[in-house]
Amino acid sequence: MDRGPRPAAARRHDRRREFPLLHCREGSGPAHAKGRGASLRAPRPDPKGARPALGERAAAAPRGRPSRGRRRVPARRHRAPRAGQRQTLTPMGASGSVPPGIDSFAGRHAETIRAVEGPSNREVMRRASLSLLFLAVLLAIPGLASAETIDRIAAIVGDDVITYNDLRIDGRIRLASTGVSIDALERAPNRKEQIEALLKRMIQTRLLVQEANKMQAPVGAAEVDERLQMIYDRFNKTEQEYRELMAKEGIPWDSFRRFLRDELKTQFVIRTELGGQANVSDADIEACARQKLPAGKLRNEYTVRQLLVVAEPRDEELGTDSKLGTLYAAYWDGVDRARYSAARNLYEMAIQGDVPFEELATKFSSGRSRERGGLLGTFARGDLASDFDPIFDLKAGQISDIIETSAGFHILRIDAIAEVNNKEWDKTLQQCESELMQEESAKVIDSWLESLGEKSFVETKLFDDLSQP
Repeated sequence: MDRGPRPAAARRHDRRREFPLLHCREGSGPAHAKGRGASLRAPRPDPKGARPALGERAAAAPRGRPSRGRRRVPARRHRAPRAGQRQTLTPMGASGSVPPGIDSFAGRHAETIRAVEGPSNREVMRRASLSLLFLAVLLAIPGLASAETIDRIAAIVGDDVITYNDLRIDGRIRLASTGVSIDALERAPNRKEQIEALLKRMIQTRLLVQEANKMQAPVGAAEVDERLQMIYDRFNKTEQEYRELMAKEGIPWDSFRRFLRDELKTQFVIRTELGGQANVSDADIEACARQKLPAGKLRNEYTVRQLLVVAEPRDEELGTDSKLGTLYAAYWDGVDRARYSAARNLYEMAIQGDVPFEELATKFSSGRSRERGGLLGTFARGDLASDFDPIFDLKAGQISDIIETSAGFHILRIDAIAEVNNKEWDKTLQQCESELMQEESAKVIDSWLESLGEKSFVETKLFDDLSQP
């Protein structure tokens, strides 16, 4: 039965039934046209269905009945692919039109492509701008960027980690008395050697502290406070003044107390384990003192004993003044020869040493020194007559030749030689003893630490550019 031409709505309904994939709703897969001349058109939106998103409205407007007063835009028709040709769907946002009804799939497909290929140029620029802004904020905060880069690992000692910031603080404390700052040292041409020396000292301290902890060294807060009080008294400062001084030098107070505690533990280990192993002889100390003092700075004192043979003529032997002359001279020539012979015999006996010098002086010497075993006293060069200058070239224990003076014949022995400038000499001796003991102790400690380091895990991690930590 022929009912006449079908209305347009019915014809569209038949077309949707014939080609359902070409008029699918959102969420359905892509449609492929079958046959040449097939058109792709979007279905009429369902007023009761979900409203499309804003982006989807812009990408593909609904193609239902146009409202009044609007000009209807005819739908663009697409050619079906030829035989053997695959239809290409244009992603949303690219050039070309988007087939109606598959714009949602194309949008999601494009998002998938972007996720695989990576961010777009605009996204890269946006992220770079944010990174530069964040870096600028970090650099604007004083000390934040530098603190992060400085605090790197410098060494690992057993279970302890030494950071470069720890090393800098330790260096500030050790260099405080020298007037050299750690900042100036880091800019020095030999900065690597200087930093390595500080790090080596800090590693040795950590090894000693670990050993002290094993020995349960009696070092606590009370011992640290006692050492601090000694420092306050030495520099005539209060605790607050010294805290301010440390802060001015860039040394945290807790770090300074920890430094003192570690030093006390180190001294405990050295006294306990290495006490008495470092020895220095008196000869080495005196040799060091003589090298330090300039020539002529010291003068020697000589302890002298003598054997004196004196000619004491009696008045009757001398006669009157009228009898003097040739007789007097002849007499004294005989006396001198006799006295010199006696002095020569005493000299031979003193040189042989069979009889002690003191005993010879007591029995045969003349003068008041006889009662003291011939002891004259202590003299320096220039204190006696020039006739006795040769004795000041003798060494302790040596005996002089026979010296003739107006008083008679003298045989002198040097008992001892001492330094005259006691203050300067004693000060130099103490300095040399301290220096030599430190050197000897350092050798003993280095040898002991070397064996201790072989038993412990020590790893050094220094970097080349020490000027910019």
